[in-house]
Amino acid sequence: MATINQRKLADGRIRYWVKWRLGGTRDGAPQSEPFDVHADAYTFKLHVEAAGHLWPGNWIPRKGWAEGWVPGHGWVKTDEGDSDEPVLFADFARELIDSMSGIDERTRADYHRDLNRHLLPHFGR
Repeated sequence: MATINQRKLADGRIRYWVKWRLGGTRDGAPQSEPFDVHADAYTFKLHVEAAGHLWPGNWIPRKGWAEGWVPGHGWVKTDEGDSDEPVLFADFARELIDSMSGIDERTRADYHRDLNRHLLPHFGR
């Protein structure tokens, strides 16, 4: 079962932490995610429990729901940036690699190298 803990920060704000163990087992790795609003923490807690105490799909740790994803509604089309033109695999893959967080520049360069060497010759267009 996921829980919500609240902490008072040094500046007086209250922060809410959703905590759970991966897979819902005693020996599962402890996980947590911070929120500024209790309602957001509660919504996330429900999604963690619905996902079997795993990270909910389309959730980016420490960032929130993926852009265009609305919990309970799914993917929604936004006005800006949407077009009827097809997206090339090459453009999508490069943008995806460039947007990755938590990796160093060497890893990013390796991903681009592998993309150019192995995938783009077959799937680029």
